[in-house]
Amino acid sequence: MCTPPADSYFPAVTLRPPMLVMKLLPSRASRHHQPLTKRVAGAEAARHSLQVAVAKSRGCLKHHDKQAYNHEMVMYERVNDDRQTTDISNHAISYLSQPTENHPHHRRQQRYICHHIPTQEKRNKRANPLIENTSPGIGRGLLSTYLLRANHTLIGTIRPSTSTDHISTLHSLPLGPGSKLILLSLDSADPSDPSKAIQELQCTHNITHLDMVIANAAIAPDPAPLEVIAPGDLTDAYRVNVVAPVLLYQASKPLLENAPGQSQAMWVTISSVAGSVSKIEEFPVTSLLAYSASKAAANWFTVAVHAANPSWIATAIQPGFVATDMGIEGCKRLGLPPPPDSIEKSIAKTVAFLDRATRENASGKLYDVIAEAELPF
Repeated sequence: MCTPPADSYFPAVTLRPPMLVMKLLPSRASRHHQPLTKRVAGAEAARHSLQVAVAKSRGCLKHHDKQAYNHEMVMYERVNDDRQTTDISNHAISYLSQPTENHPHHRRQQRYICHHIPTQEKRNKRANPLIENTSPGIGRGLLSTYLLRANHTLIGTIRPSTSTDHISTLHSLPLGPGSKLILLSLDSADPSDPSKAIQELQCTHNITHLDMVIANAAIAPDPAPLEVIAPGDLTDAYRVNVVAPVLLYQASKPLLENAPGQSQAMWVTISSVAGSVSKIEEFPVTSLLAYSASKAAANWFTVAVHAANPSWIATAIQPGFVATDMGIEGCKRLGLPPPPDSIEKSIAKTVAFLDRATRENASGKLYDVIAEAELPF
């Protein structure tokens, strides 16, 4: 939060919601202070009352305008309110002007940065997300969607065995203005790879923070009856579906802790309703022990991340019964019809959910984005 210095030219103004008070600096034509008070429909929803001083010139901000007569000083306080914000909260740079000693009619610029209160959309804008496993399917769908947004740095991980054609496809994805893509090699089955990937991200690409990490890698061993399931299937599933997310969390946590104040850090586990212990009798596919039990453990880990990081959002997502390669193959093995949900539908629903997610409505929960409903663990 930035506030005017104690000896500022204008005193601070305390307001009642949802009011804005505007004070105009004396212009060249008029030396009189003309307070203007007006009601602004839809004040910003803010968790704490904040007072922000913003000065803007009429038309544009001027960094070096020595004759700063026409700068508009806006002082306002945001308080708890569940309505939408106004455009004025987008100003992130504040100016105070005071008369100079030698030229009382000239005003010296004092520049400082304001931590503005973002709108709900801006509050959930995470411009440095890391998406694990951007192979064709959910990972690539999420990557391509976020790349279209402006001023985003997308970090995608790919398996070491990824074909050059797929890598070229990722690099050719359309970019939003000011956005870029960073690809990292990460083998989820290799315990040393998450820390290596994050080290490369910091040292080679100079990334100092992450806003969101989406743990998306998963495997589904062949279905097998409980009586004959191979121990190797269990260990393989746990290695990728449980151990890998834990290691990725450990490696990426320092960067998530550096997330800017206006961007609440988020941990996302791409999970499955198959990991819901409460749903076993409703969907008695016990032959999916390796996959389902590992997803149940991943759900537990997600809630643990939620509990261990009170300022974060940590959520597990059921993306639907999606027609990915793994989903289609899994249905064939079980003798089921093809998955009904398209990748496009799942991605649209997932991104919409993440955009509106808060600690209160999403964190520590398993959420079905297609049904738009919370699932029991």
